[in-house]
Amino acid sequence: MHQKKIFISTASEGLINARFELLIGLLKSGLYPLGMDIKRQNDNASWAQVQDAIKEADYYVILLGGHYGELSPIGLSHAHREFVYAVTKNKPILAVLHEKPHLLPDDFKETTREGKVRFLDFRRLVEDKSTTCYWLRHSDLSTMLPKVVPRWMSRYPVQRSEKASVNGGSESHASLLAEIERLRLRVKELEGELKTGSKYVQVPIEW
Repeated sequence: MHQKKIFISTASEGLINARFELLIGLLKSGLYPLGMDIKRQNDNASWAQVQDAIKEADYYVILLGGHYGELSPIGLSHAHREFVYAVTKNKPILAVLHEKPHLLPDDFKETTREGKVRFLDFRRLVEDKSTTCYWLRHSDLSTMLPKVVPRWMSRYPVQRSEKASVNGGSESHASLLAEIERLRLRVKELEGELKTGSKYVQVPIEW
């Protein structure tokens, strides 16, 4: 059976706990994550790497807190550029949006007029073009996504050929299964660390 792959796009390097909870939720849903570790550099080589990963992915998810994100060479944020590319490739898109980004601390949201306008315009675009779900606490993500993602995937089923490549398709499949098992074990470690709060800084939310 084809292991479904998902490209993960985020607009901020902050919200560490939210990103880990997102990863845990997606792995629990049986998805193999791509893209989260790609370094965004303003050069053609890194953008080509991102494009390849999005094309390889079966699904695309974007996590938005309160930031628009660092600008790419074309004037859009990296996350915005990735989102537009995913739309052009007809990828099923799930947007995971903070329900009240204006309540986030200043370090985790746009504070300038220009930044706020860019962020709100992008958020409206994402809501218009995506299946959306909303979160307040980062801990919501790992419990919410296993409920949301299966319904989303059933609405947008992806079929791919299972033909092995000439140069060792079976070896690639075995390698992928090994990596998936490694990620599942890492999820258990992360869940333990998040419960104890020993490694990650908690992001305060104002109510």
